[in-house]
Amino acid sequence: MDLTRQEKKIARVVLSDPEKVQTMTILELAKKAKVGTATISRFAKHVGCVDFADFKSYLTTSNLIQAKRMSEGSILDEVITYYKQSLEETKSLISLSQLKKITRIIRKANRVYILGVGSSGYNALELNQRLMRMGINSCAVCDSSMMSIIDTIISPKDTILAFSVSGNTLEICDAVQKCREKGVVITSITAFSNSVLAKRSNNILLIKNTEKSPNYNFMNSQFTINYIIDLLTEILLEHPTYLKNMNKTVEEVLRIKEANKKQL
Repeated sequence: MDLTRQEKKIARVVLSDPEKVQTMTILELAKKAKVGTATISRFAKHVGCVDFADFKSYLTTSNLIQAKRMSEGSILDEVITYYKQSLEETKSLISLSQLKKITRIIRKANRVYILGVGSSGYNALELNQRLMRMGINSCAVCDSSMMSIIDTIISPKDTILAFSVSGNTLEICDAVQKCREKGVVITSITAFSNSVLAKRSNNILLIKNTEKSPNYNFMNSQFTINYIIDLLTEILLEHPTYLKNMNKTVEEVLRIKEANKKQL
């Protein structure tokens, strides 16, 4: 069953605590779901009930199981559709030539510094471990205090990749400004081309902004960054040396797992 965005709000409230909903008035449910009472009435009819009172009677255990499956299916479809759309929009914002340019910068750099704070810090760590396994000299910097002094140790022959969805993370913006003044090439991965970080970067890889989705209380904003990381990884692994190094680490991980199994 296809539910409207407002009806999905009601469904989520109902599924979170169906027993509580059975004791609610139509006004109380409308307030809880942040919709109008008319929307509640339409929702009740949409699921096959005569009115709201009939809908509350419908919330028996057996019927609730069926309703839950119906609603969960629509939520699963909605989320994956949103993910697909976000990835497609990110794809439209970048180009293969851009990505290859960034990988050339990575390959030529003495060291790659990868900056990220909070959730973007996890992205920085992920890219760092991939580069390290390829044999590329890299370092993830996710600590604010370290970012404040990075300009004292960085060289113009190094490069920076900075992750920030908003593009306004203070610590990162300050760090890239100081490092760019030293001649370091800055590449930012952000959702906003007019952000402070973007303006202070030599190169920008734009992603779809998922932080302000109107349909969800929470939406992962990092998966579009992971898409960029995967693309950079694939291009870098076209280089035989990087692929060989990566395969060595895979073999070693498998060897360690096998050895651990024998000890159990």
